[in-house]
Amino acid sequence: MKTPAEKRKATIAKKNADKDLLTTVRDRYKLMFEADEDNRQLAMEDMKFATLPGHQWEEKVKIERGDRPCYEFNKIRVSSKRVINDIRANRPQGKVRATEDGDKKTAEIFEGLIRNIWGKSDGDTCVDYAAEYMVNGGMGAWRIKTEYVADDVFDQEILLDPISNPFNLFCDPAAKDFMHRDAHDWCLVDMIPVADYEARWPRSDRVSWDSNEFNDGGEWEEDEEVRVVEYWYKEPYTLTLAQLETGEVIDLEDVPEGIQVLKTREVQANRIMMCIASGESILEGPIEWAGDFFPFIMVHGEK
Repeated sequence: MKTPAEKRKATIAKKNADKDLLTTVRDRYKLMFEADEDNRQLAMEDMKFATLPGHQWEEKVKIERGDRPCYEFNKIRVSSKRVINDIRANRPQGKVRATEDGDKKTAEIFEGLIRNIWGKSDGDTCVDYAAEYMVNGGMGAWRIKTEYVADDVFDQEILLDPISNPFNLFCDPAAKDFMHRDAHDWCLVDMIPVADYEARWPRSDRVSWDSNEFNDGGEWEEDEEVRVVEYWYKEPYTLTLAQLETGEVIDLEDVPEGIQVLKTREVQANRIMMCIASGESILEGPIEWAGDFFPFIMVHGEK
């Protein structure tokens, strides 16, 4: 059991760590936002032009026309729906293939698990929703999440989850891979009703994350919502691998007693970490994600 002095020291260390992390989140979010601001502004204008009545004419032109009508014939919406319906009719699906004859059973098991995840998550809807943004605005997204199967168990299941506004998702601008697999971090901004915020974080002051022009959907008044951000990042660490006499390669810390280790080597690995931040504090985390990759899938129309 820790002494009072040790508890105070641990509390101070946690506050300093949270302060440093919050500074990092602010700096990285600002960098991600500014790097893609022009592209997202154009994408937002494209979305409005294709889907919202009244956005096919510039405000200046409508004012200059006075009482004259501003006719609209939305042919773009028809064309985009044709593309989206083609996606629905010919959905791209993954196929797990065995590299060797002995792996066929394993491949079948994995494919069955993937289909089960897709079916339970209504994966078709996730893709269709992302396609609406991808075709009209050039970018769509969804995410992977885990949930407990029931309230009284520890078993979890993997699910797909649509991102209602992909313009709220920001990726490391230094990522080169077209699937963003080499990204160092991600930010996802979300708006939470005040009642939910206070129930989830009762000891935290209600201070919203910095606003931007892409995340105010207009569904809540400013005094009825709090804006927060999920920050996902890679945390590097050194892993010592051990090759056992059985041929298996595992973490040296997980080697069972009585099993001979033939050789070891150190590798640089990364943990996927996540925290939730408000405008002035770290609300949750950082906690380690169960997977080896970030849980976001961003799809671009050109790619």
